[in-house]
Amino acid sequence: MNAIGRDPSGLILDGLAQAIPEAAIGWDMPASSTMPRVRLALDRAAYPTAVSQYMRLRASVYAPQDDGRTCDWPKALALSETICRWLLDNRRKRPLIDASVESGPLQTHDDDLRQDFAYTVILLTVEAA
Repeated sequence: MNAIGRDPSGLILDGLAQAIPEAAIGWDMPASSTMPRVRLALDRAAYPTAVSQYMRLRASVYAPQDDGRTCDWPKALALSETICRWLLDNRRKRPLIDASVESGPLQTHDDDLRQDFAYTVILLTVEAA
């Protein structure tokens, strides 16, 4: 049996939008020049059991300072930690089975956008459909 994991994207987007209302959040880069932006990406991974699938949630937090390039690191890291905390607190909410922080938050740079940002990867276990 090789089922596909249930899609947790609605739960994640709605929950994070409530948890961090001071940031624009989206699966594509949110359009905002006045507030921090959080770009999410969800990748499917292995099937640890017949009834579950791993998914990796990548969260990129952009909190530019006035110059538009350097990052307000304390703000970006605080938002990243709030994202992690929300996912860990809600890791048993269906269709999620579990969540753990795989890496981050890390300070890095987006060459395409020429902006610094904080990057975190959270490993999710979700129910199989």
